[in-house]
Amino acid sequence: MKTKAGMRASGRAGRKRAVPKAVSATSVQASPSRDRVLSALRDALKSAGGDAELVYIGHDSGTTRFAASGIHQNMWERGVSVSARVAVGKKLGVASVNSLAKADLAAALKQARDIANSSKPLAEFPGFPGPQTYGPAPHPDPAIVQQAPAERADALKPLFAASAKSKTELHGALIARTTQLAVANSCGLSAWHEGTLADAQFIAMDPGGGGSGYSADAAPRWAGLDLSALADLAIRKCVDSRKPRNLDPGTYEVILEPAAVAEIFSWLPWIAFTGRSVEDGQSFLKDKFGQMVATDAVTIYDDGLDSEGIPLPFDFEGRPKKSVYFIDRGVAREVAHDAISAANAKARPTGHAPFPGMGITAMPLNLFVAPGMSSVEEMIAQTHRGVLVTRFHYLNGLLNPPIALFTGMTRDGAFWVEDGKVRHPIKNMRFTQSIAKALHGAELVGRDRTITPNTWASFGSACVPAMKFREWTFSSRTEF
Repeated sequence: MKTKAGMRASGRAGRKRAVPKAVSATSVQASPSRDRVLSALRDALKSAGGDAELVYIGHDSGTTRFAASGIHQNMWERGVSVSARVAVGKKLGVASVNSLAKADLAAALKQARDIANSSKPLAEFPGFPGPQTYGPAPHPDPAIVQQAPAERADALKPLFAASAKSKTELHGALIARTTQLAVANSCGLSAWHEGTLADAQFIAMDPGGGGSGYSADAAPRWAGLDLSALADLAIRKCVDSRKPRNLDPGTYEVILEPAAVAEIFSWLPWIAFTGRSVEDGQSFLKDKFGQMVATDAVTIYDDGLDSEGIPLPFDFEGRPKKSVYFIDRGVAREVAHDAISAANAKARPTGHAPFPGMGITAMPLNLFVAPGMSSVEEMIAQTHRGVLVTRFHYLNGLLNPPIALFTGMTRDGAFWVEDGKVRHPIKNMRFTQSIAKALHGAELVGRDRTITPNTWASFGSACVPAMKFREWTFSSRTEF
């Protein structure tokens, strides 16, 4: 869904692999209800015998995958996971189970207690939170909840026909997903959220290997996707990327389209925007709060209630999400905290606790870059010598976190821009670039934003625009 400025694990008990379910082409099965899930969690906690927490994640995913303009998988899948966390004083134990059955939940709680009894105390653990109040979140979209596989297949037919006319083939996926998150604990907290996601990814390829193009978008409602426009964009990029030329490695201006921005910036919450990353000296924001760390065109924040993304009103401990501005008009402001990192920093939790047992600190899931005033065409017009990048792959953002040093490679459409015009496609380029340095040269920010779902979590997204940077170092080139 494109938006415009101004719009608004430790031990495991009985874990089983999720198996896709066979369903008819015209119907799907109903998800477990809010009352059923919360009742099961509360009943299990009554017999837990102490401080305990249960976190339920459920998802119903309808996925249609296609290659060479033909559907090769059209399925519906349900997944259920319940994490049990038990506190014995300051000692914690975690176990998980893929079931809401009373006996299975009891077994997971017992296993978590056994693990806690043999664990070392965690001095910073403040205990489980009590009842909370949450901000509003959108209702699930019936067009996603009730969507049958045949509907997605029918939507693809005209897109395959359009691709054939351009002598290209479409590859990718359409996804209609419903996700549920429930948290309950022995301190009386009870939280429930159900959300929906529509996700479309298109790669157009020349059967002769002459080019490729990519487009993607997501939205909390199925009507938020323009499948025809997305397919047309991927096809056009594929056609335009035929017969690419070599470009010498070097430092150039760069225009990153939203997919490329999302791929880079989705790393930053992990390596730079949490209390733990600052405490450990791994964040490029360390010792720079209140100082300029980017141009004033850049504002990066996390907001679980912003309906322009994929909202999530509370974290995996049931604490309400708070908006956190990491960089506000170029100035380093704040970072995300779970309860433990907040205790270390003498701060308050911001509602970013990770899933129990993940072994990580705060988990920002709802990343946003504030929109600017430029279109991609206007960015191109203001570029003297630069590269227009559709997206990246093979990213590595862990080379040197204190300067956010990244490597990666362009993919599915890279173009040479000179004197304000796109001149020709180029072969894929590898880059080595400090994002901390690049932010000081962020010149233009796009006014339209695109949603990219998190690939490493069942919830959240990055909602970002295109961006133009003054300098970007391409370290080597490929032969394709």
